[in-house]
Amino acid sequence: MPSRWLDPFADLDVMGNFDRMVSRFFGDREEPTELFPSDIWEDEDKVHVELELPGVKPEDVSVSYEDGILRIEGEKKQPEHKGNVHLSERDYGRFHHTFQLPNVIDPSGIQANFRNGVLEVTGTKKPETKPHKIEVKTS
Repeated sequence: MPSRWLDPFADLDVMGNFDRMVSRFFGDREEPTELFPSDIWEDEDKVHVELELPGVKPEDVSVSYEDGILRIEGEKKQPEHKGNVHLSERDYGRFHHTFQLPNVIDPSGIQANFRNGVLEVTGTKKPETKPHKIEVKTS
């Protein structure tokens, strides 16, 4: 008797991540966040968001900001292979990520830069939200 009949779940390893398979079967095509790791931090003047997008071309990414929500969406396109594909474990398709950012960003001061597979979005803080020093006077 073939060994695959002894373990009915052995084929699940061949199909890849079971959770991903189930979510795709039921129509959820959004890629999990762990596939595109991100960092968000702020300094005195700006809020920074970095998102790793390996294999994605800059022209296939769009960034928008509305009501404190930064939305990054795009598509990782599957390359054309000339010949027989023996194994393909990489994910392709459309993706989108949304981030709730602090309500301190001036929408006109948002910039996006894509370099070496990393998208960096920086938002300049509104002047009235930046910390300021108050001089203490003596009388």
